[in-house]
Amino acid sequence: MARSSSQDVDYEDENDVANGNGDGNGNGNGNGGPVDLLDMMGGMDVGGANPPAPAPAPAPAPANDLFGFGFGGDAPSSSPTPTPTTLKMNKAQVCAPDKCGGITIFAGFKQTNGTVELEMDFQNGGQVPITSLAIQLNKNAFGLAPAVQQITFNPPVLPGSTGSHTIPLNVSPAALQPVVAGQPASPVVQAAIKNMATGGVFYFAANFNIEALFGGGGAQAAQDFINMWKGIDATKEIKSTGERANMK
Repeated sequence: MARSSSQDVDYEDENDVANGNGDGNGNGNGNGGPVDLLDMMGGMDVGGANPPAPAPAPAPAPANDLFGFGFGGDAPSSSPTPTPTTLKMNKAQVCAPDKCGGITIFAGFKQTNGTVELEMDFQNGGQVPITSLAIQLNKNAFGLAPAVQQITFNPPVLPGSTGSHTIPLNVSPAALQPVVAGQPASPVVQAAIKNMATGGVFYFAANFNIEALFGGGGAQAAQDFINMWKGIDATKEIKSTGERANMK
């Protein structure tokens, strides 16, 4: 059953993510059950998006205010309870119709009630209604894998219309792509989708929104943070001494 989301969405240009390289001519059957598409992704070079520009650095805290709480020395005995914030999810065009069998796909990641989700919009620019798809993710730096591979639209997405579907994701060690020592983890999640009606397979890559890993109620009072900091085992701390630090 397809379901749509009323969450505010920003669409970005598909150039913000890598273009898929599938030709949409993969063969397959329309039977249910797990669909292994990754063997068709061998040698696939979907690349990744340019990393977003870094946010401006916050104003420096006082010399004795190491955590930027706006006070020196010890934290006050009580702090106001922070108000959770709602993050805005961005969807990017990840697959153009000429590479996805006439379908334009927008995708973005979010978290709902502690579950990471991949939310997708399908604009049907082809001649055949979209009734059933299957999705599989390549191994990635976050260990994300679809909890359910099948994407079913009821009613179907007719030519000229748009349908949305939200795919819950599991975090699984089996889906984790090891990161090379000394190299940053890639934010790119590679995916393959099969149109069960036509047998066509196409590929795309989407940048993972790192904020989808964090809950909206993660804000902490200053004293709670300091207590957690002090509770870190000393063997897990690394200390170093800097020289000629500018303390302005």
